[in-house]
Amino acid sequence: MNIQPAIDAIRVGPERIVDGMVADYGVITDGWGIPFMMMGLILLSMCVAVYVVTSLLTPAPTAEELEKMGWKSPLKTLVEKKITKITDPRAIAIGLFILMVVLYYILR
Repeated sequence: MNIQPAIDAIRVGPERIVDGMVADYGVITDGWGIPFMMMGLILLSMCVAVYVVTSLLTPAPTAEELEKMGWKSPLKTLVEKKITKITDPRAIAIGLFILMVVLYYILR
């Protein structure tokens, strides 16, 4: 694994890394004159455009596919099967909730 681009980004700033893992936004901000804070809005607009175009170009799911995608009831999803292993996401969520309560009590 090559970590040199990350080290360079820390050393000289992320806006100066071109061939590494951080994009060079200087071309947009300095060259085109677009303010740095406007880039977020522009990137959001581009993402929305890609999302809408992709949505319009793909066929709508059938009623059967939609039935499989969603929950009938969130509570039913939580209690319909027993928790059998510690790797069950419900068990992990319960453990994290208990940990947060204990940490809140200790650190309050």
